[in-house]
Amino acid sequence: SGYLINSSYLKYMQKQTKEKTIQYKEMTYDGFLTLRLIDSGSSSNVELIYEIDSGKIYIIKKSKEMNDEINKLNNREFQNYLNIKHPKFPRLYGTITINNIKNLIIEYIDGQTLLNISSFHLSIDEKILIIFRILLIIQYLHEQNYVYRDLKPNNMFIMNIQKKHHLQLKLQKKEL
Repeated sequence: SGYLINSSYLKYMQKQTKEKTIQYKEMTYDGFLTLRLIDSGSSSNVELIYEIDSGKIYIIKKSKEMNDEINKLNNREFQNYLNIKHPKFPRLYGTITINNIKNLIIEYIDGQTLLNISSFHLSIDEKILIIFRILLIIQYLHEQNYVYRDLKPNNMFIMNIQKKHHLQLKLQKKEL
């Protein structure tokens, strides 16, 4: 039984850890349109933006103010995005500097959070698969010496792609 789980895990991870090739770049805000506010936290706003040239939709995380502590947190989050290479985490596409503050441009996840999972009408097998995928992601983070400190249903997104449910976690972690 343990061998079957380990063998399945190995095949799954070999398939899933192929990196997306995304070239990080400094961008300018002129080429984007703000579509809507997605979330507002104590130190930043998260907005849905549209890149005019490519027609792609991204997320921008805009800091509300800048001080030494927020600057430190922004730099750590920026480094986290650069260091984590897992297909179930959103990718960092670039940054836009506004008022001398580096704002992150992040992959948009078109899905729903697991906050209302009971409304998804998932089978027991689908629920078990979601839990297993969460465990694999957490294991990957631990292998990279990270601890995920904000693991909650609102930070986990599920997408229905070709009738298969895919899980992605919002990157909200801190180094050990």
